[in-house]
Amino acid sequence: MKKIIMPFLFLLILFNFKGFTQIKNSTRFIYMVPADKAFNPLYVPGIENVAIDLQRWFNEQLDGSTFILNNPIVEVINSDKDAIWFQENPNIFFPKRFWPFENALSEAHRTLGAQIFDPNHAWVVFVDTPDINGAGKGHFAYLTGNDLEIITGKNKNISSFDRLIGGVGHELGHAYGLPHSPDIPENRNAIMWSGIHTYPDAFLTEDEKTILRTKDAKKFFSTDAYSCEEGVRCYDRDNCTLNDKFDTNCNCIPGPTSDTSKCLDEATLSLDNNFLKNQNKQSLLTIAPNPSNGISTLMGISKNDKIKIIDVQGNPVFNSIAIDNELSIDTSQWATGVYFIYVNQGTSTIKLIRN
Repeated sequence: MKKIIMPFLFLLILFNFKGFTQIKNSTRFIYMVPADKAFNPLYVPGIENVAIDLQRWFNEQLDGSTFILNNPIVEVINSDKDAIWFQENPNIFFPKRFWPFENALSEAHRTLGAQIFDPNHAWVVFVDTPDINGAGKGHFAYLTGNDLEIITGKNKNISSFDRLIGGVGHELGHAYGLPHSPDIPENRNAIMWSGIHTYPDAFLTEDEKTILRTKDAKKFFSTDAYSCEEGVRCYDRDNCTLNDKFDTNCNCIPGPTSDTSKCLDEATLSLDNNFLKNQNKQSLLTIAPNPSNGISTLMGISKNDKIKIIDVQGNPVFNSIAIDNELSIDTSQWATGVYFIYVNQGTSTIKLIRN
């Protein structure tokens, strides 16, 4: 889509806008890609599973009321800031340990209009940074690359997907205005205390339920937000893929290709041997010139690799099979904007800008 007015052209190039529907009072889950990081398609279904399971969990805790999800559930945003900026960009008003949260909030405000105590949305923003400490307050939760690595099994300290969901639920609780639960034995499994380690066997205290039902956060919750009607997307923690759907008895049943425990879509995003083998290719994948307005050459591929390119709306613009370790791509007829190149169904990816 060509933009004549330069500010709009800049915004189009800056981030991956996919026609987001802004549902009022929704909790919006964001995957923010720093400028020096590659978009990882594995993170999107992983974050989606986190959102879906937390929505179910809050529904159980609050007797049928839960937060409203946006459409799409996960929004992908490209930042023009490098990953280290989120950690090191100074803020004279806050100690250094708060800089990543404040910088993530600032960048989410610039690209999405998010704000502290946003009247219309609560935000859960995953930023692919090397930071290890998430945080939440004022309708805004910040998660890090340390959390994202759990999705792909690359986190050396945390391997449990449930631990990821519990941690996100904890920071989301802070975003909704919940303090830490009192440090007493009966709160061992409280999600606002050490229940992040026992999730899904975690709980909200009665005081915390009261806050969510009566204080500012109540506008983010609805008794109509969660549905287990047949065919609605669900998250099956035992054997999950994007094809998991509720049956007529509200049981989450795996899709026909669910043979992975990594909670990803088997057809395109599975963590199988082929994926692990191709991880080494990610660092070798390059394209030049980039930005491009004509012919660019994709390098670091192999014979018979499947190449697919999509625009920011997810529409395919190019499909090919490599005949050697380089591939020429003609962008001259493409609209100005950002494109994503997928090699072998997303096992390796790289971003291309058409100027």
